[in-house]
Amino acid sequence: MKKITLSLLTFLGTVTLVAQSNTSTSDQSGENNTAQFTQVGNDNRIESQQVGVNNLILNIQGSETDVSRTGTIIQSQQGNDNQITIQQVQDQNVVALTTQIGDANFLLITQNIESLGGENFVSSMQTGNRNIGTISQEGLGNTIEGRSNGILVLQTGDDNEGIVNQRGVDHSVGLFHSGTFNSSIVSQFGIDNGSGITLSGGSNISALEQYGTLNSAGQDVVGFDNQLTAIQGADSVASDDARIRQTIFGDENQAFAQQGDNFDDFIGQTQTGSNNVASATQNLRSSGESNQVFQVQQGDGNTVTAAQEDGSQNLIGQGQLGDENVAISLQEGTLNFSDIEQRGNVNFASDTQLGINNRTRVTQRGNQHRSAITQQGNNNITIVSQLDNIPNN
Repeated sequence: MKKITLSLLTFLGTVTLVAQSNTSTSDQSGENNTAQFTQVGNDNRIESQQVGVNNLILNIQGSETDVSRTGTIIQSQQGNDNQITIQQVQDQNVVALTTQIGDANFLLITQNIESLGGENFVSSMQTGNRNIGTISQEGLGNTIEGRSNGILVLQTGDDNEGIVNQRGVDHSVGLFHSGTFNSSIVSQFGIDNGSGITLSGGSNISALEQYGTLNSAGQDVVGFDNQLTAIQGADSVASDDARIRQTIFGDENQAFAQQGDNFDDFIGQTQTGSNNVASATQNLRSSGESNQVFQVQQGDGNTVTAAQEDGSQNLIGQGQLGDENVAISLQEGTLNFSDIEQRGNVNFASDTQLGINNRTRVTQRGNQHRSAITQQGNNNITIVSQLDNIPNN
């Protein structure tokens, strides 16, 4: 059965399609226009375009009670203060591309809702300033809460905001910001999920959270005065076999990484530039074992800090190349190893180990370095090498 309802008013378009393999298209120009589409069934397609200001596109494919798979939506808006809302239910649906060009636009995309949802994909692009894009792939009523969903987001301009939420297994997110004063927020709940965030510009903020095991997070920055935060797990929340990688090129950037109650986790932070800060924390005063932190900085006036608050057989490696840099390491537990290497001048290294059978090694090459080592417990080892130093007096 096919039911088609067309209601054409002066600035209003509504299309409702029930069945499958249907295609709906719309093209509007002007102000205060609305295009609304509803499709239920399989293999349906919606394509719409609006040019102007204060326009709205509303898309619904599927419902909680009807089968709705392999749907496709393509949307485009040019102008300011426009809005696109998309809702797709169940699996194998695609938002092939949503494009908004202009300022102060809003995008909201939701897939899965409370029904079975998997293998869905979203691609969106916003160009301009003060835009907001929010994308959720959930499936809250399911045991696995969705599987193998993908999201790709691109925002160029200033003062934009990108928000992504995923729940389930084997999901992926790619989010790209170019400009200044932009913010990205990514949350993933589940197993074996991956996120990659890329920032280009200045004064941008990126926040990424993952809860579950076998997750991976990557944040890449080229620019200045950017802030990165990556959190996997929490106190008493497992994040085993998780990976965080943060790479920064530029000056005065900050990177923070945290992993909770964990085993076999890895944090890697690399910064090239001056006056940068990198900070990493693992274990959060709960058990942790065989975790690793590696921090590398090249430039002057940089600071790295790493803390593994409890556990055994954990490793911290810190390397700095440049002048007036600071490296700080803290480990609690047993059989831990801290390795700090600094090359340049007037650098400072501090290492604190609390527990037994721990080892610390500090190597400083250059002039006018300082080091401070504290170990409390039994059977600990300290090795400090300062090469090519000039006495202070």
